[in-house]
Amino acid sequence: MRHGIYYWKCDCPRPAGERAAAFTAGKYDAGGIEQAVQDGCRQVLGSAPTAIAPLHCAGDHFAYRVACAGQDLLFRAAADATGDDYMLAEQALVAAAGRAGVPVPRILHTCAEAGAPLRWQLMEFAAGDSWRDLRQAGRLDLPAAAAALGRLLRRLHAVPIDGFGFIDTAHLRATGAVRGLCRRYRDYVTCRLGDHLAYAAGHGLLDHSAAERAGALLARHAGLFARPAAVLVHRDPALWNLIGTPSTITALIDWDDAVGGDAADDLSILRCLHGRDFTDAVEAAYHAGAAAEPAFEARIRLHTLRNLLWKAQLRHQLGYFAAGAGHFIAALTPGLTLEQATRAKLAEALRLCEEIT
Repeated sequence: MRHGIYYWKCDCPRPAGERAAAFTAGKYDAGGIEQAVQDGCRQVLGSAPTAIAPLHCAGDHFAYRVACAGQDLLFRAAADATGDDYMLAEQALVAAAGRAGVPVPRILHTCAEAGAPLRWQLMEFAAGDSWRDLRQAGRLDLPAAAAALGRLLRRLHAVPIDGFGFIDTAHLRATGAVRGLCRRYRDYVTCRLGDHLAYAAGHGLLDHSAAERAGALLARHAGLFARPAAVLVHRDPALWNLIGTPSTITALIDWDDAVGGDAADDLSILRCLHGRDFTDAVEAAYHAGAAAEPAFEARIRLHTLRNLLWKAQLRHQLGYFAAGAGHFIAALTPGLTLEQATRAKLAEALRLCEEIT
């Protein structure tokens, strides 16, 4: 289970070098995965696939498009030695989101035995274009897209979760019920905070004074993390996880980071990635017809700072900065390298949190 983890990709026990390699197409050279695709299709659908195509996508999972039994499917697998079984929680959370009207691919089967070297899912293939690809091609209708994303997140955040943070997979196995590992939101949101601050200061992502100010601000406003109840939070509603048309969303994918948390967290993730023109439009659609909760803006600011700390660490650890302006995340901030954009976002987030009264 994910005890002591704030963000899996950053905090998991897998060495940084292995995690960096997992984000490259070279991981598809590993043997055995396509045989697992064959075996999985036979197990779930009773027949062998007629076509298997690796997607070569970035991320710490293998992904194959599969044609089997007249269906267009996705086989998604994790082959690291962590034994992480969070795919079980993903399946439960995706189902809950779907019941709330969030467009998600249906998961046919999950095989995630605790400690198993290979965990996998077989699910519907999400047809459509990635919003990242549409934006890079100049085809994404940004005003309509922002409005669609705001409405989607509002539906998602209507799903209540018992407890906070990552889902307790042992409890899920035993009872079928979804429950967060933490009973207080503050315990989750401050998990590994000291490590992330120390990494930022130790590697020059923030100077020591700025890191101390960031830690002091998050402690001073800790009362804003005293949430009465959790809602379903995706934690990575980035363009590459949104599938659809230039103005609509047909699927929200990649639920590996979903938790029970604060709705402000998802909106803060968008601020970590985009300029305010886009995020303001998302937030306007999110709040359409209803006033924002008291201190909601302050919570978004605090979460933005909190999330940029682990994002800066992850990007530095995995060598993203070395890719410069060529990294796919850097494309979200034209004219800046990813390192320049990350530093600028961190400085802005710290400044905005200092303005909280």
